[in-house]
Amino acid sequence: MLDGSLTAIAKMYLAILIIAGLVSVASFFIQANQGNEYKQYINYQIERNGGLTVSAMEKLNEYNNKYYDGRFKIESPMMNQKVKYGDEITYTVTGSFKILYFDLPIQTISIKGSALSLIR
Repeated sequence: MLDGSLTAIAKMYLAILIIAGLVSVASFFIQANQGNEYKQYINYQIERNGGLTVSAMEKLNEYNNKYYDGRFKIESPMMNQKVKYGDEITYTVTGSFKILYFDLPIQTISIKGSALSLIR
């Protein structure tokens, strides 16, 4: 009689642990996908502002803080420079992600991107 109760409790505990793990993994991949969304917004700002200019960086930082809680950082050798029409700007977006329910270190993922300046 006691074996059946212990087995049922163990199965419930294991099921809860598996569900928490699946939710954590799903949450991590959703946050990682937000890096691609932010990269698209960076491309738009580069095209509209002629590079990673001061005004473009202000808009990007505001957007990052508003929608992603400041999770992303942009690195580029062409920061705060306006470039001519058709020049390619390369950059790297680095995101820091916390995994839910588990005491794991913060994970960082870097996404490389590039865009063309469309300002004459």
